[in-house]
Amino acid sequence: MIQGFLSGWRPPRPEKCLGEIYYIMIGTWNPDVSLRPKAQSVMRDVNQILYEVYNSRRSNVYEMVNDQRSLNGSMASGLTEATTLRALSENHDTISFDSQFDDHTFQNPHASLNFLLSNMALNGGSSLQFDDEGTSELAAEIYELERKKLEVGRVLGQGNYGEVRIGVIRHSDGTEETVAVKKLKSTAMNNPESVDLQRECAIMKSLHHPNIVEIKAIVTEPSTLLVMEYFPMGCLMAYLRTEQESITDQQLIKFATDVAEGMAYLGENNIVHRDLAARNILVAAVDLVKISDFGLARQVGYNGYYAVRDRGQKLPMPWYAPESLAYGKFSVQSDVWSFGVTLYEMFSRGLEPNFVSGDQTLLLRALQQGRRLPCPPGCKPLIYRDLMKPCWDAEASQRPSFKALLDKLRCVANQL
Repeated sequence: MIQGFLSGWRPPRPEKCLGEIYYIMIGTWNPDVSLRPKAQSVMRDVNQILYEVYNSRRSNVYEMVNDQRSLNGSMASGLTEATTLRALSENHDTISFDSQFDDHTFQNPHASLNFLLSNMALNGGSSLQFDDEGTSELAAEIYELERKKLEVGRVLGQGNYGEVRIGVIRHSDGTEETVAVKKLKSTAMNNPESVDLQRECAIMKSLHHPNIVEIKAIVTEPSTLLVMEYFPMGCLMAYLRTEQESITDQQLIKFATDVAEGMAYLGENNIVHRDLAARNILVAAVDLVKISDFGLARQVGYNGYYAVRDRGQKLPMPWYAPESLAYGKFSVQSDVWSFGVTLYEMFSRGLEPNFVSGDQTLLLRALQQGRRLPCPPGCKPLIYRDLMKPCWDAEASQRPSFKALLDKLRCVANQL
């Protein structure tokens, strides 16, 4: 057996063993002792598989949107009249949808990825312009990668409709680059999931910020693949659970600052993320995180809001503000609410933000009654009082901006 191992033989994968687990096994059998992963790394990878493959898209995280008409009566009446009239008009005609990233742009199946490519330069420089009220141009450089130059490996995480795998780009100069590859389970170009991926490509290529995951390339044939930066430390939720004994409040404040910086940048460019959560933040280093997963992101209209038109989409209800639950309306202020929930995940070291059992209607009722997530166990009252709770003001206009949150984060950091 020793000779077999030395000559490269390895036990075959057990019949019911996940490929991702077997990949970890192979790494532990490296003949070179110095190249074998440490126990902590193995723990981290297994934890990531358990969380990302099985838990990250559970039905209690992403739920189908209820018909808003059932909420616009007594349930929605908990929002004040001033809020309804000032910021959350029920007339969807007041919402601007003339952005090149809106739902109508991608509804035509014949447009598909051709629209995206026609608006971005391939193998060259170009600028990507937003249509709303003269928003400034954002430099965008994109290239289409030949499928044969991309090797796709094991699953890093998966959701209801797609999955992210590790990949390697083999460049023409002989160098290799490890990347993350997002692909759909269904390859039909005109299905809703494909439309979302095309929009995600368009939005991500317009963004250039150190706290936002960078898109490297796209593959269009035989199916659309989104090629992005790869971070072996994985998502923040898995990291919190693996490192909960050693992670410090100072480190979490730095992570929160990174997220706020990235979200402030999105707001400046009229983009709402709509899925900000620890599962969608990637750990690039022990002192750096980046926002990822722009599948639900949209560009807001001239009045600062985006209204949901598709009632059949699954959305992360526990992270949503009352106006989003009641009216399907999203803004930078609703992203601020989600940021507060993300802070709860961070300072609880990985607890899920479920304080109400039931559907969207029960959650909305609880929020309208003034109920909020409690201070997480072990979290300093200062962090809960000054950072989390202001994000959950019932009045969207009273929530702090991300710029104001950055000031608060610096202030709290100096008091720790």
